[in-house]
Amino acid sequence: MIKDKQTLSLSGGVRGRDSSTGPGGGDHILDNEAQGRPTPIAIVMGTDPLVTLAAGSPVRPNTGELEGSMEYEAAGGWRGEATKLVKCETSDLLVPADSEVVIEGEVVPNERTEEGPHGESTGFYGQNLAAFVIKVKAITHRKDPLTYGLICQRVEDYPRQLLRSGSMQSRLIERTGKTNIREVYFPEVGRRGMLIVSADIQSKEEPREIMEAIWDAEAWRWIIVVDDDCNVRDWEEVMWRVVSAAEPDDHVIFGREFEPTPRLRGEVDFTPPRRGMGIDATMKFKDNDFPPVNKVGRHIMEPVAARWDEFGLP
Repeated sequence: MIKDKQTLSLSGGVRGRDSSTGPGGGDHILDNEAQGRPTPIAIVMGTDPLVTLAAGSPVRPNTGELEGSMEYEAAGGWRGEATKLVKCETSDLLVPADSEVVIEGEVVPNERTEEGPHGESTGFYGQNLAAFVIKVKAITHRKDPLTYGLICQRVEDYPRQLLRSGSMQSRLIERTGKTNIREVYFPEVGRRGMLIVSADIQSKEEPREIMEAIWDAEAWRWIIVVDDDCNVRDWEEVMWRVVSAAEPDDHVIFGREFEPTPRLRGEVDFTPPRRGMGIDATMKFKDNDFPPVNKVGRHIMEPVAARWDEFGLP
């Protein structure tokens, strides 16, 4: 948030908030602040969308010479070509060479300011009464720079589910050991709101076991488990399975309660109740014997999709 010609505010900074991917920017700021040191910062606007995707994905930092460069490396992996970096004018921080605008500065230690209210992806307005303070030292930009932003409402206008769903699936399989998890989808329903998980269910108890394994790994409020023939990105199909296969008394599962997300002193935001709830919307091993689902299975669709161009289909 622009405060004056040389001052910006910066929300966030709660230690350990993104502990699944290691220390974040807030941890670095607080570590430096404890020693009375400012923290160099660079705000990049208008860069390769793959860098934006990497920045919003749970990519872990490394501990090598270029510590914290793993998001650049992830973008380079997706692109098939390294992300070109240049050093800032006023610090040793590295930024993408093709950035449209770079705002360089320092986070002032032990100084706070008000920020917001801003519309957030929770669907509410949030305000931080103790945001960090950035003093701007330099602004560099390309000639006639272009940039883009996002409208942050209940559903943000960038593909957050694309950023997180694949990496979430890999992380959950690694943490839970449930190799029969076929797909994990992070729909646009609030922050850490819901996971839809499809799996090759092997027993009546396994949907609950999957939910409890996920809750042991991460604090998700709602989890819907469906069979592996369900398209987890088709909300109507998911809800059809909930309506058809889930009995409230037997298949709505109360999970554990989670501690509220720690926040920086003065930060004001709506934090919904944090008790895990699950819905077993699978059809295998249920008391009633379901007839075959009226849809074309993946065993037919995937080979056809692979030969789509060969068939001359539009």
